[in-house]
Amino acid sequence: MSYTPLKTINGQSIKGTGDLTITGGGGVPYTGATGNVDLGEYGLSGGFIELDTTPTGTPTTQGTISWDVDHNTAQLVMNGTTGRIMEDVFYIAKNQTGVTIPKGTVVRANGTLGSSGRILITPFLADGTFDSEFVMGVTSEAILDGADGMVMHFGQIKNFNTSTFVDGDILYASSTVAGGFTTTSPSAPNNIVLVAIVIHAAVNGIIQVRPTLGNNINKDEGVIITSPTNGQILTYNNTSGLWQNTNAPIGLTDGDKGDITVSGSGATWTIDNAVVGVSKLSATGTPSATTFLRGDNTWAVPNNTNPEGWTTIVKSANQDVTNNATLQTDTDLQFSVVAGGHYMMELDICYSGNNTTGDYQFGLRVSAGNMKGQGNFLAYSTTGVITNASLAANSAINTNSPQLGVNVADLDSLQFLKIVFPFTASANTTLLYQFSNAAAGAGRTSRTWKGSILRYKRID
Repeated sequence: MSYTPLKTINGQSIKGTGDLTITGGGGVPYTGATGNVDLGEYGLSGGFIELDTTPTGTPTTQGTISWDVDHNTAQLVMNGTTGRIMEDVFYIAKNQTGVTIPKGTVVRANGTLGSSGRILITPFLADGTFDSEFVMGVTSEAILDGADGMVMHFGQIKNFNTSTFVDGDILYASSTVAGGFTTTSPSAPNNIVLVAIVIHAAVNGIIQVRPTLGNNINKDEGVIITSPTNGQILTYNNTSGLWQNTNAPIGLTDGDKGDITVSGSGATWTIDNAVVGVSKLSATGTPSATTFLRGDNTWAVPNNTNPEGWTTIVKSANQDVTNNATLQTDTDLQFSVVAGGHYMMELDICYSGNNTTGDYQFGLRVSAGNMKGQGNFLAYSTTGVITNASLAANSAINTNSPQLGVNVADLDSLQFLKIVFPFTASANTTLLYQFSNAAAGAGRTSRTWKGSILRYKRID
């Protein structure tokens, strides 16, 4: 098949030195071009446009579209900002702050320039002055004062200095540097705006922008707040289905609350009788039948101090002295005294002996130093004989022998001795009650009986 060379098409001259050959049944006659095709003010019309997915270069001229091999999508160069189709979302905004807003600045809306269709922007400071909802995103290019520029709302910003961070850092809007980032989440009343994540930490780094605004309870759709005042709380309104601010309740409503009755609009609480047990007390120690609750909230065993200040010692077991006229210290009836202190003591002694000629004898001693005092003792024998004598001491009290009675030699024949004695000691010492046989000899035993009582108190 042969072709006839043409000089005109639809009345238009075709310039050139060679012939125009149309092949392939009417296709566009330009395959394997070695130069750009410039259609001037005319466009292309067709079923699709196929981009070269393995380009040898990336155009940088504004308005050019090419394939982004890294992101597997087409990219458009926009005023120095490259946007990836279906991956990046931008705002076009205007800077009227008086200074250049650098690339990578967190910005907020600062009004509009209505006739131009532009939102005015300014660096955002997350100190709570403006609500988080004013945040628009991050500038993807430096925007001169008075110029328009692109603000990234969602997507990646490349060739941005992220060398002060590490890969994976979460970036928040800074509450101290307007337009800056911080890796520490701010706290109220500062704004909490998560802005981006660091993809690549480097001088020519990459961040992924995705502003996430902090929640503000004042603007929550499930909450209605009207003229809030200090101390109010949120309560649920079943009718409206909303949480609303109300005054905090002063007290419980009146009525029987089980073990507690509330009255006076919650101001008076009355605990019912017999409902508070030991387990409800916060006392220390162990409650038992032998302890009581002290004023300092402690369970304690009662001591033997009576309201008049006496301390009482009760002898816990019988004690014998056998075949010995030397005074022996009673193991129970003794107490500590302070040098120079003045004391009053009383002893009620239950005693007996098994020898009529070796009468029971007693004495009072101090373990150190000496003592001064004067008192008396009174003894009753089984024969009705009463012994009444005075006690006096300078360094120590003399030994005394209350009469056991005539022809009574039986340890079960109990007798009674009462001693009253005030004194003072010269040293920190122990006051000792002592007893023995009046004379040594085989088969002679003197006994001080369990239950004998010593009472004492300091009187100065």
